[in-house]
Amino acid sequence: SIFFDFIFLNRPIIFYVPDYDEYIKYERELYFSPYDLFSDTICNDEESLLDKIILCKNKIVNYSSIWEKYMGATDGFSSQKIVSFIDTLMMGK
Repeated sequence: SIFFDFIFLNRPIIFYVPDYDEYIKYERELYFSPYDLFSDTICNDEESLLDKIILCKNKIVNYSSIWEKYMGATDGFSSQKIVSFIDTLMMGK
């Protein structure tokens, strides 16, 4: 999920997922398949990783639609909202 922190920068993101099938089968689900949203920058072996690094050196990306879909509610006031919510809960007791 570190990509959520990085996507705001609109720089290419490479997904190196050599264990993708095993992860999905034995661990847990994902919010989405990286193969769907990042098909041109996903790789599962070292050879393709090198290819993607070279590809991304000068790649221009625009992740604004992905940002809006998954992080659209992010407005920079998360801490203040949590404090306000806790205050409201505490006042009710």
